[in-house]
Amino acid sequence: MVATVGGTATNALAAVYAPVGSLIPYADVVTNPATINLQVGSASTLLQWNLAGQAYTLYTYSGLAHTWKIGGTVTNPVVHVAEGFFVSPSAPTNWVETLLP
Repeated sequence: MVATVGGTATNALAAVYAPVGSLIPYADVVTNPATINLQVGSASTLLQWNLAGQAYTLYTYSGLAHTWKIGGTVTNPVVHVAEGFFVSPSAPTNWVETLLP
């Protein structure tokens, strides 16, 4: 993929658990609209591997609060460059990222 500043990369997400990762090498909170910009509907879920605990952490998205939660605690997942995770959006969606300068 050859990308130019301001260009976009789109990752089509089906409404099932699928392994995904940022198409642009960003490390940030998944909800940051300037970088990773993962936008999904309420009741979407995300599984991220916890290296220290040797288990997956389950996040659930709250559309009303526009944030991710572990149980009832607001905890937005942070991903690193080249880190994959599993996401299951509540409905099919396009995950669009923009290449920054």
